Parts: sequence; C-alpha cells; structure tokens
Amino acid sequence: GPLGTEALCKTLTTLPNLTMLNLSAVNAGVDGARSLADALRGSNLQRTLLHLIFGYNAIGSDGVTYIVEAVGRRCRILETLRLHNNDVTSDGAKSVAIELLLCKALRVLDLGGNKIGDRGIEMIAEYVGENSALKRINLQDNSFTRRGAQALIQMLHLIKQFPKNERIQRLSIVGCHRLKDETKVQLREAASQLSDFR
Repeated sequence: GPLGTEALCKTLTTLPNLTMLNLSAVNAGVDGARSLADALRGSNLQRTLLHLIFGYNAIGSDGVTYIVEAVGRRCRILETLRLHNNDVTSDGAKSVAIELLLCKALRVLDLGGNKIGDRGIEMIAEYVGENSALKRINLQDNSFTRRGAQALIQMLHLIKQFPKNERIQRLSIVGCHRLKDETKVQLREAASQLSDFR
C-alpha cells in the first residue's frame, strides 16, 4: 500500500548500486508514486537505475506525472520504464511525452492496459518521432480510435527516413478494441514499409 511503498522508498535511497526496481501490484496509489518520485530525485538511484517497473498500482495520470518528471529530469541512464495497467488517461500520456524527451537512454516504454485516448496518443506519437533512442513501445489495450491511429501512422511514415538504429523497432497495439479492422490494416501497412520493424 501507499504507506509501505513510502517506507520502502526511504530505504531505497540508501542503496548505492541498485539497477532494477520492480514495484508492480503493490497497491501504491498516487501517494506511493509520489514517494517513489521523491526517492528517484533525492538519491543515487538517478545514477544507477536502468529498469523501473511500476505497473498495476492504480496511480492514474497524477501518479504517472510524478514518476516521469523524476525520471526525465534525473534518471538519465534509465533504459526501461513500465507503467502498464495504471488507469493513465491522455493527461498522463501528455506528461510522459513531454518529460521523457529529456531521457535520452530510454529504450523500452510500456503504457499498455491504460485509458489513453486520441489526444494522448497524438502526443506519444510526436514523442516517438523525436526520440532516436526508443526501440519498443507498448500501447496495447488503450482507448484511442482512428484519430490516434492516424497520428501513429504519420509517425511511422516520418521515421522511415531515419537510420535503423535511430528509430523505434516495435510497436504493440493489441487489444485496442476501439480501432476498426480497416485502421489496423493501415497501421500494419505503414509498419511493413520499415525494415526490421515488428
């Protein structure tokens, strides 16, 4: 719960060499997300943490904003960030897109199982198009429609001009039930034009 997460996060700040942290499904809530963000900002974690997994914690958009602000501004070597199944809406996705532009080492971003709509996906697509380090993004089981998918398609067309090692290589939209089959086909066609893309 939130109090246990807070206590644990205070202990985390004393660990000098932690590279991976998995706090999934601990019922952290928004207060727990704030505690984790404080730990990331005020400790050696910002110089050592490579993988952060914080799914299934019902932290919502406010909680995600706390996390990505701390990560984007402090954890410059973080490679994996998983914030799946956290009730994140487009407001939270906007924070992700803005704050993580500063996180140049990030290679894997998992936002699956949330409630991100078209406006959030448009921001994420813009973020992905501007990020040469990111290699995998999970957007499966979110709430966007054709409008959000069109932003992803435009992003895929844009990154065709980038070298393979400077663009995303995997995008997952499985379980996005508001997308019609026709739109899914358009996404697949855009992705098929990129070599080594899955």
